Amino acid sequence: MDLSQGPIGIVGLGRMGSGIARNLLTKGFRLRVWDLDPTARSRFERAVTASHLDDLLESSEGILLSLPGSPEVETVVGRGLELGVKGKTILDFSTSMPDSSRRLHDRVKTAGGDFLETPVTGNPTHAEAGTLRIIVSGDRRVYTRWLKVLEAVSERTIFVGEPGAATTIKLATNYLGILYVALYAEILTVVQKTGVDPAAFIEVVSASGPNCPLFQHVAPKIVCDRYEMAFGLRLAMKDLAYVKSLFEEQQMPSLLLDAGLNLYRIAAAKGLQGDLSEVAIPLKEIAGLRQAHPSR
Repeated sequence: MDLSQGPIGIVGLGRMGSGIARNLLTKGFRLRVWDLDPTARSRFERAVTASHLDDLLESSEGILLSLPGSPEVETVVGRGLELGVKGKTILDFSTSMPDSSRRLHDRVKTAGGDFLETPVTGNPTHAEAGTLRIIVSGDRRVYTRWLKVLEAVSERTIFVGEPGAATTIKLATNYLGILYVALYAEILTVVQKTGVDPAAFIEVVSASGPNCPLFQHVAPKIVCDRYEMAFGLRLAMKDLAYVKSLFEEQQMPSLLLDAGLNLYRIAAAKGLQGDLSEVAIPLKEIAGLRQAHPSR
């Protein structure tokens, strides 16, 4: 896409969407923004704040979505289809359901527009720095046309094929990370309860095969009982529920998934809604390593 072409609109200015928007502004793209939260909209004085979602959908050549999940994406795209999407491209940065993304791709295509799945890996820090990794699927021709926009907010884009492929890979990737966090919570709690110095355990893992950046990021949070927000526990549960649907569609057992999802549900039932590493809190309470957190 050439910078002289029509404006880009971005719907959703949360922790990820706001970073994407700032990078596009910094790199010279004409940007219109919309979020249900007026406080989120007010942070973007350099962008044109749409007066209404319809205003953004009608005036933008490219529409970037950074929303919580498929229901919100379907609502926004549905409204776009009512208003008309001929000649427009919708790029969905959200973590969505593959079957939903395939349906939206077909509906937008039939209406004369284009739809790309563009889910990302990374966290809000990567979004702010413009170093996200973007997984792309859909029409390769459309991907090529919008590559400059994608490169403006990422350090790497990976085209993975037909509609549904990017969202499937994104969910599979999140599944691994979310279950890793549950594993870390469980074993670090047990190690602490035995009286072994958890710092020694972390040092050994750091020099062993299971070491990885996620372990280095999450283990200190759990050991120190400080759960700084990076990825929300409720979003983690949503993603696991989406993955559960994939298993069911493929008629595959999901034993590990079910165990992990149950642990996150226990944490959510206690009213926890911060970082997903808070999944350790109920385990620590059971172990007597932390004062009980009453259910809300």
